[in-house]
Amino acid sequence: MDKYLKTPLYHGTDDFIGCMSKEEREDMKKKCFLMIELLRKIYDVNGFDKVYSGENSKEINDILDYLIAAHSALKNNVFYEYNDTYLTSSLQEAIKFSKNAYHFGEIGTIAWKLYEGLSIINYELPPLNQEQQEALDSIIGFADHDPEPVVYAFKNLPIENLVEEGGRKKEFEIALNKETGIISSDIGIRYKGELSFIGENVYKFTIEELKELRPNLFN
Repeated sequence: MDKYLKTPLYHGTDDFIGCMSKEEREDMKKKCFLMIELLRKIYDVNGFDKVYSGENSKEINDILDYLIAAHSALKNNVFYEYNDTYLTSSLQEAIKFSKNAYHFGEIGTIAWKLYEGLSIINYELPPLNQEQQEALDSIIGFADHDPEPVVYAFKNLPIENLVEEGGRKKEFEIALNKETGIISSDIGIRYKGELSFIGENVYKFTIEELKELRPNLFN
């Protein structure tokens, strides 16, 4: 007999992403990875980490951080798995994610920040092929929309589809009681398989709506 979660889970994103089809999201994800790989090589060829390793400025440190994130993403680091849907039992954490989803979530932000960083240190893009140019155009175009942070709440999700986030198996097993369907602490969870963002057990909230419903989270 299937068992369902009684604790609601949340997903913070940008409404622009939420309105994309699965195929559109997959295409955008591939474009982000393509540009991340290209941009990382540009920084590597110019010896960025060696040239700027001793410079103590926020802009340079941010680029270094995003280069580390890019390396992890391209190496399929467990913290950068993008084939599943990230959920959390913490509404506050979902709100934070929604505000950071503007550039197509975490992977899009890495691509955008590395592209933006080129102008900071006067690096130039090499001639791009058609695929690379289309990927770059999509990333730039995505940044042109106005931020629309939203949080989706999911009820009665099948427990068998839930797995730990980022290799935190022990934390996951302690927090989730599979018999009662209750999560006892704030944890990140991944939903395996396709998760519908439309249905009777799915609720979408804007940040303005959440401020009215849960003002304590914004103090």
